[in-house]
Amino acid sequence: MPASIDELLSSQHRCSGFRHPATSKLMSWDFKVGEDIVSHAIPARLCTNDVELEEKAVLGGEFIGQLVGVSAAPLIRVGLLVPLLIDHVAEHLGLYAYHGSRLGCALSSISRWSGWPATATSS
Repeated sequence: MPASIDELLSSQHRCSGFRHPATSKLMSWDFKVGEDIVSHAIPARLCTNDVELEEKAVLGGEFIGQLVGVSAAPLIRVGLLVPLLIDHVAEHLGLYAYHGSRLGCALSSISRWSGWPATATSS
């Protein structure tokens, strides 16, 4: 997992990118650096304008994605997503960088051909 923004920007990480549905423009990722908000063009290996598809790709452990916090929060609570670079969260948009957890990867692999969503149960 990337330990810094610079490491995330390197081509060694598979990131997802979101295309604005109206403009088709690839959205930059915003990070807080000190008191400033800094935008970066991420070298996306998956580009989509479908929020659910991007979320599934991240949950599957294939990509690192910047997802909306309100949809990601329940997935973090059950261990399906791992927050990344939390010291650099630019909260103005409610977007956070995540990677699927090992549990999320396993559930995604099991459910990939049987339909989504995969659900985790605790014992």
